[in-house]
Parts: sequence; structure tokens; C-alpha cells
Amino acid sequence: MQLKYQADSKILKFNTRVKTVEEKKDGVYVELEESYFYPEGGGQLKDEGTINGKEVLDLMIKDGVLYHKLASFSGLTLNMQVACIIDEKVREAHTVTHTAQHVFSAVLKDEHNLNTIGCHMGKHMATIDLDGEISEDLLIEVEDKVNKLIKEDLKVKTYFRTLKEAERLPLRKEIKDIEHVRIVQIGDMDYSGCGGTHVTSLKEIQLFKVVDVEKYKGGLRISFAAGQKAFEYIKELEVTMRLLKEELNTSMDEMPYRVRRLK
Repeated sequence: MQLKYQADSKILKFNTRVKTVEEKKDGVYVELEESYFYPEGGGQLKDEGTINGKEVLDLMIKDGVLYHKLASFSGLTLNMQVACIIDEKVREAHTVTHTAQHVFSAVLKDEHNLNTIGCHMGKHMATIDLDGEISEDLLIEVEDKVNKLIKEDLKVKTYFRTLKEAERLPLRKEIKDIEHVRIVQIGDMDYSGCGGTHVTSLKEIQLFKVVDVEKYKGGLRISFAAGQKAFEYIKELEVTMRLLKEELNTSMDEMPYRVRRLK
């Protein structure tokens, strides 16, 4: 099943018709003739948006069909023409974060032989799980390398290949045994089989920031932010540091010393 967003992820407003409607206890499940909505999967959160002004509560694929869950009494009927709007800010945040994760994982793999074995996207931060550990100093170098690649503005391409064709590419991870594989290629530094949304060039990410590191299942779980989320995180840090300076009546340089004295 090829979803419409895979052909053009820039389309956020579209008109279509209702193909099926099924009312259940928890809401109305709608199948559209075509849809550019992205359902949750592969570590990426689902899109948010509306159909004829009604909020899309959930998106799910069952038996190859994309269902849009709305609240009861949605007013939608078979063959009705509907106007669909995907939340632009939410889609952009997910797209930027997902592509940043590809670059982050590629640098960790290529330069430190660390494999990403899991990833999860939250509303504000995202995490990746590694199969090994890395020092804080080296992680700072990795962060710098990711931002350098963003500045170089590598192009991001997506295309489909058969399984045999895909296996000839230098894929970062093994792919499932499927007939057609969607490849996400970032310059010449990363090739991945992926069904998510991605920027077309790395400059759209703007900024990458490692936020936190913790031990997890014999490896590490690293939290990070990208794009607007990274700028928001830095602003929060600035507010926190300003409040600490006021409370401790000290400068930024002396703050660690004052905290040690208090401890």
C-alpha cells in the first residue's frame, strides 16, 4: 500500500470523497478515496488535522486500509465530498525530527559503530536507543558533526526499489522482506528503508541538540531535539539559568561553584 504522502509530503490541504464510514462505540472510522495523512509508525507520531472541520482523533492502517477516526456524529456519509487539512506545524516538527534522527543515527554508526535499535518521538523531545555506550565528550563531537552536515545542506531523496535492488544499496539497517522498499537517501552518507516523512534538504532542520543521556538495557537512551523544538529547548534553558542566577546572586561562571557550596 503506497500512501499519498509518500509521493508528495508537501500537500497538507486536499479534497476527496468518503469511501466508507463505520460507526463504533469509540467513534467513527472513515476511509477516504485518497489521503495524505500520515499514520503513526516507525517511531514517528501521527499527523493531526481535520476532515470537514472535524478533528481527526486517530489514524490507523488495518488490512491495507487507512482509517481516519473521528468523534461520533461526525455527519459524514458515503460519497460525500470533504475538505481535509493536515496541521502544518505538527507535520513539520515530525518531519524535521525524523530526518534529524536519520542523520544522528548515521553519524553514530559510521564514526563510532553504534547501532540504533529503537527510536521514539514525543511531543517535545525524541529518543534513540543505542546498543552500546559513548562518552559525553564524543557525544558533543557527534552533535557538532550533525550540525555541520545540516549546514552543508545535503539533499534528501525518496524513491522505491525492489527488494533485490535495495539490497545492493549500502543500507544502514536490514530491511523486511517486502516487494517494494521505500528508500530515504541523504546525500551519499545514509541510505535507509523508511516509510516516514522527511525534509528535502538538511537546511530545513536548522539545529540539532542532544538533551539528555541515560543508561538503558545495556546501552544508552539519548534524548534530542531538532528544528523549532531545539530552539524552544534552548529558550527554556535560558529562562532556567536566568532564574538560578537571580536566586544564587551570582554570575554564570561562578554558578557551579555556588551550587557545590550549597551541596
